[in-house]
Amino acid sequence: MTGLLWSTLDDYSCHSEDQSGKGRVDLVYEPITRRQPLILIEFKYDGSAEEAIAQIKKQEYCKRYTGQFKNIIIVGINYSTKTKDHQCLIEKLD
Repeated sequence: MTGLLWSTLDDYSCHSEDQSGKGRVDLVYEPITRRQPLILIEFKYDGSAEEAIAQIKKQEYCKRYTGQFKNIIIVGINYSTKTKDHQCLIEKLD
């Protein structure tokens, strides 16, 4: 996460636990110039990336941003303590 933060400092402002929709999205990368897409990230622990994506949609985390941004990317990331694997799903919302 530190590498992602450092590599996006010129283009994005980063917010964690941002109030949005019916809850709090884990991580928001908001573009400074609006030329880049807005990125919403939800993390799961011993769940699934699909569950994280479903939570973003069900809790309407994008609702706060839809009037401001045309390009929105949602990301679901899961870490399994059993397999020690990470899973990531990325979707572009239209």
